[in-house]
Amino acid sequence: MAPTGNVLSTVKGQAECDSLAEEVERIWRRSRPRLMRRLDSLKNVKDRTRQAARHCRETTEHLRGHGIPWDQANSIALYEWVYLPDIDAEDEVT
Repeated sequence: MAPTGNVLSTVKGQAECDSLAEEVERIWRRSRPRLMRRLDSLKNVKDRTRQAARHCRETTEHLRGHGIPWDQANSIALYEWVYLPDIDAEDEVT
């Protein structure tokens, strides 16, 4: 049985999220070293970067649903979840 469009879309979406999660990790390692040391010590890097990537993708799609052009929606989502995330104070203290 051939995969349906929904399954292919999900697989493509997951690959995009994984790619974005890798980019999130690079950005955070460069700009949020204390956060990354904490995530490394907790062995929680992959979970947090995937979560940020997933939120970014969902936010972009949500904004697109409200008629915002993709480039603007993606830029807003990136700033919200990747560049300037509201990280717990505990993450930045250690």
